[in-house]
Amino acid sequence: MRGEIVDIPAGKPYGFMECTGVQGQVFVYLDKVKQAGLEPRVGLELDVEIKESPRGPRVVRVHRVTGAPAVSPRQPSSVPAEGRTESDYRFRNPYNFVSYLDEATAETPAPSDSPMARALQKAGLGVTASQAANVMGRCEPPPHDRFLALSGEIACTLTTRAPLFVSDSEGVGGDKHKSYRFFSVNGQEAIPGSSLRGMVRSAFEAATNSCFCVFDGERTLSRRMTPQESLPLVPARVEKVDGDLAVRLLPGAAANHTPDDGQDVQKAAWVKRYQPIRSSAAPTAAPGQATTGYGNRTALLTGEHGKRYYAVMELCTHSSKRKICFYNVVSLHESDDGVVLKSNQIGAWGWLCINNQNIETKHDERFFFAEANLPLIPLTRAVLDHYQSLVAEAQERLAPQISERQPSDPAAPDHAKKRPAFSRHVLQAWSELKEGDLVYVKLASGRQDEVELVAPVMVPRTRYSQPIGALLPEHLRPCRHYDQLCPACRTFGWVLPGDPEPGPGTHAHRTAYAGRIAFTHATLQQRGGTPMGPTRLAVLSAPKPTTVSFYLKRKGKAGVEPPDSSGYTPQNQLRGRKFYLHHRTVARHEYERSNNIADDQNRTVRGALPAGSQFSFTVTFENLAPAELGALLWSLEAGGGWHKLGYARPLGFGSVQVSVDSLRVLNARARYSAWGSGGMSSAAKEVRAAWAGAFQEAMAEQYGAPFADLANIRDLEALLKPPASSSLPVHYPRSSIEPSADGKNFEWFMANKRLKNSFTLGTPTADSGLPILTRDRR
Repeated sequence: MRGEIVDIPAGKPYGFMECTGVQGQVFVYLDKVKQAGLEPRVGLELDVEIKESPRGPRVVRVHRVTGAPAVSPRQPSSVPAEGRTESDYRFRNPYNFVSYLDEATAETPAPSDSPMARALQKAGLGVTASQAANVMGRCEPPPHDRFLALSGEIACTLTTRAPLFVSDSEGVGGDKHKSYRFFSVNGQEAIPGSSLRGMVRSAFEAATNSCFCVFDGERTLSRRMTPQESLPLVPARVEKVDGDLAVRLLPGAAANHTPDDGQDVQKAAWVKRYQPIRSSAAPTAAPGQATTGYGNRTALLTGEHGKRYYAVMELCTHSSKRKICFYNVVSLHESDDGVVLKSNQIGAWGWLCINNQNIETKHDERFFFAEANLPLIPLTRAVLDHYQSLVAEAQERLAPQISERQPSDPAAPDHAKKRPAFSRHVLQAWSELKEGDLVYVKLASGRQDEVELVAPVMVPRTRYSQPIGALLPEHLRPCRHYDQLCPACRTFGWVLPGDPEPGPGTHAHRTAYAGRIAFTHATLQQRGGTPMGPTRLAVLSAPKPTTVSFYLKRKGKAGVEPPDSSGYTPQNQLRGRKFYLHHRTVARHEYERSNNIADDQNRTVRGALPAGSQFSFTVTFENLAPAELGALLWSLEAGGGWHKLGYARPLGFGSVQVSVDSLRVLNARARYSAWGSGGMSSAAKEVRAAWAGAFQEAMAEQYGAPFADLANIRDLEALLKPPASSSLPVHYPRSSIEPSADGKNFEWFMANKRLKNSFTLGTPTADSGLPILTRDRR
């Protein structure tokens, strides 16, 4: 099993280790380490054999480690990881992307001269013209009713190189905090064949430049507008004209109330209402301010959302460096009778807008007003539909969090857990735009009578101009025609995405094709040690594809040049296929939740298997061309590297190595010409190597470059290879070297956006790591 020396007492001939799956420390004589050709030191990773003794577990044999990651002990939070300071510490992001290749420009070789045809002819197997041509491109798949090419089975061994956890759908415990157990068959740990299939297909798709099979290309993402983008938004109230919805602009005070320094005044007045959940860095009062100062305002806790009031307001300046000027509401009245204004005050009728304390630092709500009665502007169907799509997207995105907050009020903040409330528009009761709603609108450029955008909040989300699929080249989008399937869909199977449509060829009406390979479950053959006990993992969340500096690249540009800041627009392209990196050290302080917290944000896993565990499984294949079989063999063994499998892959779990033990090929003529004959014969390693060579030759011929020089192969080999001893630590971007208990990784991305030259994700072959960034951009 795998372990690490954690203590060597001064002057003693022994030390202590922490080993995967073993409770407590393990005794080891240093001479046993030296006999393995290693110099004993704290932090040394070892493969060891352990025996129980009356005085506890002890090492009986030491093996030299060949680069596999070890489970390290939890580091004290006071000790910086890697012994570095924050100024020179660098880390690698847990994921990166494998590049895709341009569509092949070379002419398709004639069927009789293709790599597949030559290999099949050499093997003495018959082949049809459609099978022989373009084996690494798109073409019609072979039928299932006859033997035309290579069929047989591959016996494989899977060895875990890091802790592995594959969840069972049964045995799930807990209500808000879920607990999962390892997948099992008849009480024995196993790996589902579907998990193995998905793991290998991912590598196969990337290596063969196949389509993005699982791809939500029709989805259009949204992003939060920057405060600068939100400046043109004008407060407004929705009204009805002849049954149709329109808006009345409420732009606030007239220009003659502009401060002496020329600073623009906020269009909506501020109504102090809340004590911030988390205080901002702004001082309580700006120098020179007296009773009307920003920090001396009185909170107004009365008033109903959407109700019309007469407000008494005073001009005020925010104490931040930006010198934000706004009208502060001093009092609200249902009538203006008897209201006396001071010399520094103005009064106006308007509407109170309460959107809940939806930000941790929020302290004010807004009052919408205008000193002049402006005409109504009608809303077009396109503008209304866009508003509804924004609200629907927000409700879908936040539905799990809102549901979890029940039975408490989602419209109220949770001060105990320091969580803000939800905005009014994401709650179902406020989902449809109707008369009386208070919104923000953007006018069309150069127009005062046409609305371009309606938004529910002052700094809203807006949809990108392009759906995700528009940023992926056409030749990589999911296959839609039976006659033009990519290598992965022909090999692993295909189902038409969406509804059928007319297309080329005689089989355009076909909507599915059964795959020509099948995986058995992987059964446990040898444990690497005692399964891990219940482990409360660090917080794992859904992918964040709106992090455009990581997910996108500039169209037509290579390397790490940042994408266009406009995001999902025609100027950019998707980077490629997402793969997770292998960790040099699988560190407890990285994969365990700080302070052993168990809540709705993280999960507990039970029975994760340690490194060194071995499984066996079998892959059966049917009618594969030599190049296709070579691609399968290359993908099974990850090009000589390791796969990622199972749960908690970003935290270091799931590094596995697959080796092909044997391959048997079916001779159909022998099977069906003699009673009781299996017709199976073993293929020597040289023959397997020839099939792998046919795959590499086919790729080189298809894309006009040596196999090793293809961009997708270079990236794959960089991401799949085992970690070196000098590799940088791997974890998500954050604002400190040590993981934070509150898990506010978003602060790194906020700081990065504010940098003039922001950091972007390097390519897999040129990833020099990222620095720590704090809220103030250090």
